[in-house]
Amino acid sequence: GKQQSGPSQGDPASSDGQQPARAQQPSQPEQSSVGRGQPGQQYHSGSVGRGQPGQQYHSGSVGRGQPGQQYHSGSVGRGQHDGQQSSHGRGQPPQSGPYQGQPPQGVQFSSQQQQKGPQQGQQQQKGLQQGQQQQKGLQQGQQQQKGPQQGQQQQKGPHQGQQQQKGPQQGQPPQGVPFPSQQQQKGPQQGQQQQIGLQQGQPLLAQQPQPSGEDKSQKPSSHSGDSQGKKDKPTAKPQKDKENQPPKKIDSGPLPMSKKSPSHQPLFPIPHRKGVGTLGRRTQVEVNQLPLNLSKLCPEIYHYDVAIDPDKPKRFLRPIVAEFIKRHCNGFNPAFDGKKNLYAARQLPFGTSKSDQITMINEERVSNNELEFQITVKLAQKINTNTITAFLNSRTTGQRLDVPQTAIQAIDVALRAAPLVSGPVPVGRSYFIPPDGRERIIELGGGLELWYGFYQSAILNWKPFLNVDVAHKGFPIPTNLVDIFCQVCRLNNPRDNFRPDDVLKFRGFVTTLKCDYEIPNTPNSRRTYRINNVGKSPANLRFRPDNGPEISVVDYFKRVKNYQIKHPDLPTVQVDPPAKNIFLPIELCYLKPGQALNRKLDEEQTAAMVKAAAKPPEDRKRRILNAIRTAQYNRSPVVKEFGIEVNENLDKVDARILDPPGVQYKNQSNPRPQPGQWRAGEFMLSYELSKWFIMCLDFRTRREKLNDFARMLASQGRNLGMTIQNVTEIKEMDTRSRQIKADVTNVLHKWKAQGAELVVVVIPGHGDFYSMVKRCAELEVGVLTQCIKANTMFKMNPATCGNILLKVNSKTNGKNHQLGERYKPGVLNRPVMLIGIDVTHPSPDQTSIPSVAAVAASHDATAFQYNMIWRLQNPREEIVVDLKNIIIEQLKFFFIKTRHKPEKIIVYRDGVSEGQFQQVLAAELNAIRQACTTLEKDYKPGITFLVVQKRHHVRFFPMKSQDEDGKNRNVPPGTIVDTTITHPRELDFYLVSHSSLQGTSRPTKYHRLWDDNNISEDELEVLTYYLCYLFSRCTRSVSYPAPTYYAHLAAFRARTYLENNPAPLNNLEGFASKNKIEPVFMKNTPMFFV
Repeated sequence: GKQQSGPSQGDPASSDGQQPARAQQPSQPEQSSVGRGQPGQQYHSGSVGRGQPGQQYHSGSVGRGQPGQQYHSGSVGRGQHDGQQSSHGRGQPPQSGPYQGQPPQGVQFSSQQQQKGPQQGQQQQKGLQQGQQQQKGLQQGQQQQKGPQQGQQQQKGPHQGQQQQKGPQQGQPPQGVPFPSQQQQKGPQQGQQQQIGLQQGQPLLAQQPQPSGEDKSQKPSSHSGDSQGKKDKPTAKPQKDKENQPPKKIDSGPLPMSKKSPSHQPLFPIPHRKGVGTLGRRTQVEVNQLPLNLSKLCPEIYHYDVAIDPDKPKRFLRPIVAEFIKRHCNGFNPAFDGKKNLYAARQLPFGTSKSDQITMINEERVSNNELEFQITVKLAQKINTNTITAFLNSRTTGQRLDVPQTAIQAIDVALRAAPLVSGPVPVGRSYFIPPDGRERIIELGGGLELWYGFYQSAILNWKPFLNVDVAHKGFPIPTNLVDIFCQVCRLNNPRDNFRPDDVLKFRGFVTTLKCDYEIPNTPNSRRTYRINNVGKSPANLRFRPDNGPEISVVDYFKRVKNYQIKHPDLPTVQVDPPAKNIFLPIELCYLKPGQALNRKLDEEQTAAMVKAAAKPPEDRKRRILNAIRTAQYNRSPVVKEFGIEVNENLDKVDARILDPPGVQYKNQSNPRPQPGQWRAGEFMLSYELSKWFIMCLDFRTRREKLNDFARMLASQGRNLGMTIQNVTEIKEMDTRSRQIKADVTNVLHKWKAQGAELVVVVIPGHGDFYSMVKRCAELEVGVLTQCIKANTMFKMNPATCGNILLKVNSKTNGKNHQLGERYKPGVLNRPVMLIGIDVTHPSPDQTSIPSVAAVAASHDATAFQYNMIWRLQNPREEIVVDLKNIIIEQLKFFFIKTRHKPEKIIVYRDGVSEGQFQQVLAAELNAIRQACTTLEKDYKPGITFLVVQKRHHVRFFPMKSQDEDGKNRNVPPGTIVDTTITHPRELDFYLVSHSSLQGTSRPTKYHRLWDDNNISEDELEVLTYYLCYLFSRCTRSVSYPAPTYYAHLAAFRARTYLENNPAPLNNLEGFASKNKIEPVFMKNTPMFFV
């Protein structure tokens, strides 16, 4: 699984509850303009709120209004009294339209075709009740509406409570550009109703994925020239009575699909690049890739299958193959991958197959230590290495060739044979060297210590390279098991009291590890065992030795072994073979060194690992060069026999440094570009926080500290343009109560009934309080929470308060900042939905935990506001199984918020390896297309699909002092490389978009798999870079685009729901039905998860 901590302090991701923006409540039942209307109502293009007879809803309004209120295009504020106009928050002037150019006529999802407007006096219906009237657009600066009274009212400009709003082009009304595939027809006759794909009175947000629709033609109303409709207004707080509930809700809870992923999908050819990027200042960087000279590479490589019976213990596989080669392949230097594959530069001398029996000595046994193995080596295929040359030449020939995976794998195995000369411990593609005392041993906590090593992998880019990088891994400390027990259980000494849960932690740590067992002062007592379980303490564990009387382990060791057990109350370990029921006191057992654990680190271990591994570029470069010297590639007889030569100097590649964007805050017209970080100004959009509460779950935090925090939050809010009233109530909870979850839930219900807009929850730094709060607040109650750790509360200062408010304002439907108008990428000038997709998997040892698929999608014209949907699916399933239904829901939500269908969909897909590109593209591109055509037959927006990869080992090192950034002297934000070390034919690039606070910056790799939109290389690179400046939780550019980051946060939130709440793999659907996010809460504040 993947987890990325956010830049602000407090909870890593928070919840979304009651809508903080309040509106005047109507005295009579409301009607939805997308459902049922009243006779005489006038519904303007894009209205989705609820109205009264005579109300006027202008293009894009999404709030609820009062009789006589006017919601102008894009209004997102709170409704006032009759005749007032709501804009961006209270007292904030409206902005110019978010989409440049001419907005399309057709903004609804419907299979109907575009029709011309009716004749004078005719009524044009938009799928609503008859009697709704078309409103005609006026000239610039004028707004004409039919009000609640008979006749027409001339609305003047910004005076008398009205504010003039500019259209997409300086006040010009929309000209009505139809979406692709839409045709125009003559309008209906007088009195006819124009259908838009919904039955009369049916709400837009249907539960079923059937074609859904709204108005196909956005008719200019008296304010429809203003395209502010893309700015969304938070929905007012839901009332208790049914009449004020939404007509229908988006069902966005986790709905897992079947356990099988889509199959037999047609493959989509990945498009060729048209060129390379040109924008930015040119420079050069060093990269940790070594050029490979393959001019003397053997013309054929012989691939042999290796079968060893038995195939365990694994540590004997390499020695067995080495002995076989010594016996039967004298003078040959084949390369073995440590599993089942053997590669040779020449055909081995025994023909196509050879078997033998080999005896190995098990030094861990005193007697019966000979092990017999049967080995068979059989020729599987001959690999033509000319496929490598053809692939490299495809950059100039344009020939569509797949990566010659078998050939490059053989070269990779041959190169991995070289480091084995020096004797490091191989783990996957990395090699780790035991601490030798020259460097201080770093303990990670919980029984682990840090081992340094290096990673290597052969890759084909514009030319062949060997990627070499430093590696770090936690290994169990080779020490006495009593010490391990204390470290794993966080005990100061072995005589401290421990809980049953501690024994479970200890069992989880030591199971499958090998230990040496020896009784002090007892010759020939040393044995090596593999641990398979944990048993009772020596004082409580009793058995019958040699069928004699029952005796405790303590008494047995004292009488028979002449050894007094010092820790009789600590557990024992059961060792192999299980049938013999051998239990050993842990004080007599010592873990063997060099045992790699493929398990997830806890929070403390991860922090220690990051701190120890974060080396500045110069230090990292020095370690890489040391690893290269240690490997001695060109001295390896295997490498020589294959005809491979390694240039042991880091390659120098061309790079560019893109200009940063200007980040805009309120009342800023021309923001200055800030590379990587900037100072926050007043939020672009914020709402008054008038009813908020503090719940304290930490007994150490005093009331005075909570009061100080409340005052500091309000003060810092004023600096950021956010009005925060006095805290409504502070409640300290007794976490010792066995009913603490019920107590928390009851309090949250009570506060929600009082109109809670936010609940700040102070939680201890340990335990599962965070997940408990989020489950209560978001799955059961439906109220917005912001968690803050107690340690953060103790150190609270204005800067930390500011970071918390970045999250709070985003959760409450505010907008912290946006790109300055001159820096806004052109693709964002038209309706476009940005999508981030992430699938997180459990660690390999968590076999009973499902994978989580999360999709975050933008729903505003500035690409700042997002909502999320998540699903559970079978472990290790990479394809998002239910993506079609997810995208259907996202498209509906985008339409509600913007009154437009996306003309383009741009997907940033995280977590896909190169071997999965075609499979994921085929399944997920098809799913997105099917979602679009399900909503409307001819709706086919252009789709751009990019994969985002962080898990690689490419690093850049600046070559010029003017290119160094910060105290760590990294490459600066905006550094991009799209040549030499990239794919020879397809578009991919490495981008460093952030300023690294510690260690060496890791560039993010982007690979374009599909592009209907024909976005140029430069535009795609700049868009990707600028999206890294739109993450809400900090005032820094982040390491990958905001949609990808939000998808990751959404997946993390779903993991939170699973904590101590396991989902049975055989009934994911049943689990999902019981663990849905409260739908009104999710609809009202969609960014609850940031």
